Amino acid sequence: MFIGTTAGLLRVFSIADPWVPRLLGDVSLGSRINRLQPQGNRVYAYTQNAEMVAVDVSDVSRPRVVAARPTGLPSVNGYEVASSHAVLVAALYRGMKVYSIAPSDTLVALYYFPTSDGPDDVIMKGNTAIVSCWTVGLRSLEYSDPAHPKTKGFLPTVGTQLFLGLSMSGDVIACISSSPNGVALSRFTDSSTFSFLSFIALAAAPHSVALQDSLLLTGVRDSVLIFSIANPTQPYRLSSWTANNFADTYVDLRGWHGYISQSGGTGNGGVKILDISNPRSPVQVSSVLSSALRTLIVDSLAYVATGNGLAILNVADPTTPFVVGSTPT
Repeated sequence: MFIGTTAGLLRVFSIADPWVPRLLGDVSLGSRINRLQPQGNRVYAYTQNAEMVAVDVSDVSRPRVVAARPTGLPSVNGYEVASSHAVLVAALYRGMKVYSIAPSDTLVALYYFPTSDGPDDVIMKGNTAIVSCWTVGLRSLEYSDPAHPKTKGFLPTVGTQLFLGLSMSGDVIACISSSPNGVALSRFTDSSTFSFLSFIALAAAPHSVALQDSLLLTGVRDSVLIFSIANPTQPYRLSSWTANNFADTYVDLRGWHGYISQSGGTGNGGVKILDISNPRSPVQVSSVLSSALRTLIVDSLAYVATGNGLAILNVADPTTPFVVGSTPT
């Protein structure tokens, strides 16, 4: 497990025994680490001083920097980095940057494509990166030939609309929107074509969205809204669940359970697990921790960023999750 800290340390942990996460090694990257992307025996990091850094973790007790390249762009706190095969795609300040990461000790900037406004999220499908770009819209970048990537699909925003976080299931993409608030649904086909399907209008800007098959979950204020997208041109609301704690709500979806992360409210935050086997009537089956920023589900474990560190939960039985380990970051 890899954790990037605000102090600029890339820390490597063993979770062979999740009850006791064990620090194996660390290395300083010089400034706050904003994003990490592991691939094979390398971890790629985007840092606060606007560098892309490649770290060799083949010896986990002695991680070492093997390449560091200034992006040549202003420093930003967020945005995303994703990788596929021999290519790293970074959604950075007002553009997408493509790097060659083959051989693995190289980090060669191949191409920069300006997007006019800041990109917010990036997801990969095959040899294509799909990027949401604030006031611009959705763009796709096809890189089967990494030295000559091609911009292909484009789905523009409308008026003052902002496109933010993404989720994808099959060929359907859900994109968080603000101004107006809601979720935009589109279809992406042939590695190049976006087709607008529908827009789900919401009373407030959603924090997150998750797709799985014919279901869409979105976190709005302290609530989770559940929609059917069996026909994505005509989505309709099935139900909602509210915590009544005025907390920010982020959702993840695995099988028939929704994992809800909440923080920043009036208390009673943490991770809530919803049984959505009947999506018209979701039922909270458990709650654990007092605050949670984000939750990542891997098999029967949940990795939770708490604000004070990382908590590891056993969620093999979603009705009785329990903490099996934790570590400060």
